[in-house]
Amino acid sequence: MEVRGVERYQPEKLAAMERNLEEQASGAASYSLDVATAVFRLYQLQPSLARRELVARVLLRALAQLPKQDFRTLIHMLPERLVAEEPVSSVVLLAQHLEACNLQDFWAATGSCRDTISKVPGFPDAIRAYVLHSISITFQRMSLRVLAEWLKLDGASLQQLLADKAKAGWKVQGDVVCLPLNAFNQAVQKRTQDVISFEAVAPVVKSTVATA
Repeated sequence: MEVRGVERYQPEKLAAMERNLEEQASGAASYSLDVATAVFRLYQLQPSLARRELVARVLLRALAQLPKQDFRTLIHMLPERLVAEEPVSSVVLLAQHLEACNLQDFWAATGSCRDTISKVPGFPDAIRAYVLHSISITFQRMSLRVLAEWLKLDGASLQQLLADKAKAGWKVQGDVVCLPLNAFNQAVQKRTQDVISFEAVAPVVKSTVATA
């Protein structure tokens, strides 16, 4: 669904846009931040129209876009009263845990909004993909136990993920996972060089030549 020009400000378009957001949340329609911002802008103008359950699902779908900042874009459009109410407040808590890298707390907190998450297919896997991306650009080695905790995976699910990642160069050595080096996960010594202009040293050179 495309939202153009003044359409995003027309209350009579709200029902159609909300239906599209429901389809986006369920995976039946392609994700669109434009539609979400248009609906949330109308909610700003008329807070009584806001549907909390729909807002929570839209925020989950936006959170699944990490590392894009779609969630921040949307959450700042909502009235504080709505943000403080369930189930929106539970989704906000999830985002705060992710931002602080408190991943064990994040997975524990998903239990408080299990029903909402169940209506956004693929959300847990999208978050795991984001966590894996963050790990790959941050670490060279990681405890297998910590990796399992951060991803909330164990048993066959964890082994399958490691088998898939082996194709990308991940290796398991005992209880440690070794990640391939890249431009981001290794320390690079930066060399600095002071640039001195000729004008700055010209008086010294002139003085030296004159006394030679």
